[in-house]
Amino acid sequence: MQAQDAFSAGLQKVRSRFLEQLPEQSAMIRDIWAQVQSAPDKPSPILPDIGRIAHRIAGTAATLGFPELGRLAATLEDAVTEAHDHPGGIAALTAPVTAMLQEMARAAETENQTETGAETGVQTKTGQA
Repeated sequence: MQAQDAFSAGLQKVRSRFLEQLPEQSAMIRDIWAQVQSAPDKPSPILPDIGRIAHRIAGTAATLGFPELGRLAATLEDAVTEAHDHPGGIAALTAPVTAMLQEMARAAETENQTETGAETGVQTKTGQA
C-alpha cells in the first residue's frame, strides 16, 4: 500500500506541475497566435511552435486526468501541421486555438477549485477532503 501511496503522491506532483505551467503555455500560444494572425497570408516560421506546445500537452494531459484537453491539443497539433503545409490555412486554426485556450483555462480553474475545496474541508473531485 505504501508503494501505491508514493506513486499517487508522485503523480499528484507531476499533475500539479503540469497545471502550474498551463498559464505560461497559454500565454505563449496567445502571443504566437497574435503574431501569426498579423500576417495570415504569409508562411509563419513560428506557427510550428504552437504545434510543439500542443504536442507536449496532448502527450501528458489525458494521463493526468484531462482527456478533453489532451484531445483538443492533439486536434490543434494536427491543424497546425495542416495549416503550415497549406499557405492561407491560418483561418482554419481559429476554432482549434480558441478551443484549446478555453480548455486550458478550464483545467487550471478546475484545479484551483479542487485545491481550495481541500483547504476548506470541502469534498474534492477525488472524494477526499
